[in-house]
Amino acid sequence: MLNIEIDKQKHYPIEAPDPVELIKNVMEFLGEDQAGLARVLRSKPRASEILNRRRRLTLAQIRQISVAWKVPADPLIQEYELVSQ
Repeated sequence: MLNIEIDKQKHYPIEAPDPVELIKNVMEFLGEDQAGLARVLRSKPRASEILNRRRRLTLAQIRQISVAWKVPADPLIQEYELVSQ
């Protein structure tokens, strides 16, 4: 059985979510919404722009999210696609 699981992991690796998807997953887990992210970031417009992929997370925002919601910062630092303007 163990060999089958290892084989599955090799051929069908589970991709880590990008930072925006991670934030959305954490928000769902914590029962938060966009207003909750806005409170963490102290900005409604920034929360909206980030969740709608119109603006990248800054290092300060990553730190704020990491501390407030006890999320590791490493996955939030990863590159991700923005919507084209």
